[in-house]
Amino acid sequence: MTQEGIIEGLSQAIDTLESDTLLQALNAIEEILFIGNIKDNHNLLANKFESVGGKKRLEKLLLHPNVEVYQRAIKILDEFLDSKESEELMTDP
Repeated sequence: MTQEGIIEGLSQAIDTLESDTLLQALNAIEEILFIGNIKDNHNLLANKFESVGGKKRLEKLLLHPNVEVYQRAIKILDEFLDSKESEELMTDP
């Protein structure tokens, strides 16, 4: 399925170091996961993203020096992937 290839490619794009490219990939990921959320209460697209390592890659971005990248990663993890790591970081002073 085409969606699966896109999801895997975007997951791998998170590994880039260039912030502008990374933000574009995060924007696309957020849009895809949003659409998956509308279509399916269980969000199969989020499950696929997680199965190709996307969630772990996003969690690594919580240490990214660019604040916008960090904030976008937190938002995606909280809204679509139920990440305990992002919750802990948001509650720590």
